[in-house]
Amino acid sequence: MFDSLKRPEYTGLNRCYPCTILNIVLLVGLGFLVTSVSVVGASILLIIGGVSIWFRGYIIPYTPFIGPWFRNKLFKITGQEIPSGSNDGSLASDDMSGERVVEELLRTDILELTGGDDLVLSEPFRSKWRAKMEEVRRLDLDKFERWATMILQDCDISGVEAKDQRWADSYVVVTFPFGEESILRYPVAVAEFSSLATLEGYGLEPPVRLHSCGPLRGFLTECPLCDTPLEVSRYDGCCGNPRAGEESPGLICKQCRTVLYKFPK
Repeated sequence: MFDSLKRPEYTGLNRCYPCTILNIVLLVGLGFLVTSVSVVGASILLIIGGVSIWFRGYIIPYTPFIGPWFRNKLFKITGQEIPSGSNDGSLASDDMSGERVVEELLRTDILELTGGDDLVLSEPFRSKWRAKMEEVRRLDLDKFERWATMILQDCDISGVEAKDQRWADSYVVVTFPFGEESILRYPVAVAEFSSLATLEGYGLEPPVRLHSCGPLRGFLTECPLCDTPLEVSRYDGCCGNPRAGEESPGLICKQCRTVLYKFPK
């Protein structure tokens, strides 16, 4: 019976905690109002509502549309800064021909062509990249910020700021010369900055290195932070990206609740 109630896409590792908190607060408030009419009725309401939140993720209709507002309120109450801009960021601020990036990565043996003309990441580069990610993920945010600023000295980027949030995951804000900002979830930042550092030894120009970091994430097989094997799944998130939106495939770490790469449409 309970199996039919379960919604794994909204529970477990996929649970959105701001939305869960919102539903619990509203449920308790409604239960308190019902106690003025019937204590038994309020108890039944709380039990049914609690079971629904546990098995289905939430009980209030359209929660994914209310969740972002509630999340922002939590940021303001706790005195934290609300992230602005795109959270699908990368180290490159503009477009470069994908053909040029691929040509350069093939020329330097970072990518290889298989017999079926499929692109694969060379094992020497993968090993170096993995070792760098393991090194970088052990840094605290302050040390990460100083290290990231150092390796960007010859790149067209004005600043890097790593931020830790109580009600959201850590993220990195990259500022470009004309004031534009790009927001990278922390696992994405670890992957991209580590690839940028690894690429330094391959004789690539800084713009090519920057534009290679995003596409290289498509060759990840494990999460840069927790080593969880990545899954190809949809990334119709909750807070800030309602689940009713368009579904698209990507490389997902369910442990970190992070999209590491979004496949081109």
